[in-house]
Parts: sequence; structure tokens; C-alpha cells
Amino acid sequence: MLSDVKIELTWRCNLNCIHCSGNAGQDNSVEMSFSDYMRILSEAKAMGVARIDLSGGEPFLWEHLESAAERAVGCGIEVSIYTSGNVPDFTPRMRTLKNVGAKKLVFSVFAGSAARHDATTRVVGSFDNTMRALDCTLRSGLDAQIHFVP
Repeated sequence: MLSDVKIELTWRCNLNCIHCSGNAGQDNSVEMSFSDYMRILSEAKAMGVARIDLSGGEPFLWEHLESAAERAVGCGIEVSIYTSGNVPDFTPRMRTLKNVGAKKLVFSVFAGSAARHDATTRVVGSFDNTMRALDCTLRSGLDAQIHFVP
């Protein structure tokens, strides 16, 4: 039985990581439609999938993120979201995700220092933004993890 599925919702991203395997970026407009997501969700439910990981690019840039999480939770599927936390409206959207039943956020961290992390993302301030988003998530009571990619 298939236990979990990872879905890349968008290739848009506010960062410009030197190691990005998804060719993500601010100008990349490749996105999944909500109807395609719903089809995959229906198929995942039929296969007995217990968890869906939503990622990108930056999934917080996909306009249907909260609805997608809510639909999956409504199907009895646990939802985790991979993010950098580098989005301007992070806090209210994170709270909505928590309220619709998302299980956890997984934050990408590329080094233990701002200088090295920012050099990897090629965006000054990205480390501080990620740390603020992580702190906000933990304070909200939503589960959080760090995905460390050296």
C-alpha cells in the first residue's frame, strides 16, 4: 500500500537556490491546476494514502494552498507542507493552514548561519525570514520540522 505522496504544486519561488533541482524561481509560472490537484487527491484517497506532502517551488505562492490542505484533511489524509517561510503573508496563511487541519510545516534550512544560508539561496535576509517563520509556527502550536540541506 502507498503510504504517502509528495505533490509539487508550483515551481514559483522567492528564492534562487544554487542547488534547486526543480528549476524553481520567481519567473517560473509552471503550476498545478486545482482540478488536477483534486484528481490526484481523489486517486490518493482511493489508494489508501495516509499523508500528502505539499511542496514546490514555494507552495505558499500557490493560491489554492489552504483549500488543498483542507480538502485533503477532509479526506482523512494528513498534510505536511514544505516551505522556506520567505513569503510576505506567511503568518496569516500559516494560521489558516493550522485551522483547516494541516499537521506540520517543514522548513528548508541550508546552513547554521545567515551568511552561508543566504549565499545558498542567493537572497539576503532569507535565513532571518525562515527563522522568523519557524518561530511563528512553533508559537502557534503547529508542528514544525527543519529539512536541512547542506
